[in-house]
Amino acid sequence: MGDFSLHINWANQIGSSAEEEDFLECIRDGFLNQYVEEPTRGQAILDWVLCNEEGLVSDLVVQSPLGNSDHNMVEFCIRMESDTVNSETRVLNLNKGDFEGMRRELARIDWQIILKGLTVEMQWQRFKDRMDELQKLFIPVWRKNKTGKAAQPWLTREIKDSVKSKEEAYKLARGSGKPEDWEKFRTQQRGDQGVN
Repeated sequence: MGDFSLHINWANQIGSSAEEEDFLECIRDGFLNQYVEEPTRGQAILDWVLCNEEGLVSDLVVQSPLGNSDHNMVEFCIRMESDTVNSETRVLNLNKGDFEGMRRELARIDWQIILKGLTVEMQWQRFKDRMDELQKLFIPVWRKNKTGKAAQPWLTREIKDSVKSKEEAYKLARGSGKPEDWEKFRTQQRGDQGVN
């Protein structure tokens, strides 16, 4: 993926200069395919996604520019197979723990009798085992899925709304081609820079 700034006719795989023809030769030698089919800057396809494995790149979409960039964004998926383990971490929900019930149960235990005649290590193990039992009885757990989407605290509602408005303005301008629609898009694009 990158901005190559070469004006290659991808439909016919023809370059307009010796440099571009040399580059096309390298692409052919590497058995690479270029997946971007829409203009990414003005009417030119300057941003490319090259790949040598068929089916690896999918769902490619040319989006509106990000910020004040003069190049459109290129969004795509890379299809990969991997062995994933859906791992769950169990976490104590301390906010919902019944600590009063746990204290009452601890007060009923006669530690003198339970720990009498044991070594320090064995006493510690008995104490720990009993605390683990009480923890299971009085403190619920919740499952934390490790494959879940990470939180994005920087992506506020205001930013999401601004990006959506800019995307809609871009689609309208691109579809109509009218100068006034392009001006509305540029105004929206400039406005995105101040969103916090």
